[in-house]
Amino acid sequence: MIRDLLDRFVADLKLRGYAERSARTYMRSVRQLQNFCCCRLEEVIEEQLREYWLYCKNELKWSASTLRISYSGIKLFFTHTLKRDWEVLRAVKFERDQTLPHVHFVIPGGGLSQDRDKWVASSGHFLVHVRALSRMFRGKMKAALREAGLMEKVPPEVWTQEWVVHCKPVGDGRHIMKYLGAYVFRVAISNARVVAYDGRNVTFKYQKVRSSKWKKMTLPAIEFMRRYLQHVLPGGFMKVRHYGFLSPNFGVPIQKIRELICVLYELLRNAPVRIRPPNQPRPLKCSRCSAVMKWVRYLPPVSASP
Repeated sequence: MIRDLLDRFVADLKLRGYAERSARTYMRSVRQLQNFCCCRLEEVIEEQLREYWLYCKNELKWSASTLRISYSGIKLFFTHTLKRDWEVLRAVKFERDQTLPHVHFVIPGGGLSQDRDKWVASSGHFLVHVRALSRMFRGKMKAALREAGLMEKVPPEVWTQEWVVHCKPVGDGRHIMKYLGAYVFRVAISNARVVAYDGRNVTFKYQKVRSSKWKKMTLPAIEFMRRYLQHVLPGGFMKVRHYGFLSPNFGVPIQKIRELICVLYELLRNAPVRIRPPNQPRPLKCSRCSAVMKWVRYLPPVSASP
């Protein structure tokens, strides 16, 4: 019976157009609920769902995004597969995470050779495999937490999951510098954007991304301060740090590196353009003797006599 229910759930997900990866994630959410309740899925009651999500939030310390994924899968299962119309499936709300600490790395498309006498450029738009990079980042983070004695504060399943490290080419860097510059070289909000304060609420104006229209928002003073303080770095952190050949302690002056890059690109610009010959079709060979076959004529199929 359990297998039949899960098969029906998979069929429902396919009919609704869910991708295979999403279907696997929702299936895992339903199985986790079944393991918690220790009963058949059709015997799960509404109160058990409340207890399960409270357990995941308070005991397992799941993030809001993980809770929303679990909720979405379980809701689909009970609403569409079991046809249950429970209040808990409509009333549960998981707030978004209030903080999202992250780091931006601006990496040059190349580096100095070992003898530091020439610039070695990356090939095209590729620098490194992101999957290998994510596992390397996860390993270094694990080693740093272990050295700091903080490993027990991290759930063990964190180290068995795939981490996401995004890496993509950004051309000459002008657009990304314009994007990061708004965070690095400006304060969270200027005095000119604060429109009014009545002792309890703060009204300020803002612009959405890629929009020239100004809008207004009013927030309680405490909430306004909380949002503002999210842009204040903790003690010991810096907004911008330079590594590699941009570090002040690097042995090669930045002017010499610029000259090496100019030399390389001058050579590439003056290099003769190689015209590749068109790809020749591979000859058709006999599957038995491997001799090259020559086309003579086409023989249409002969229909068998009745």
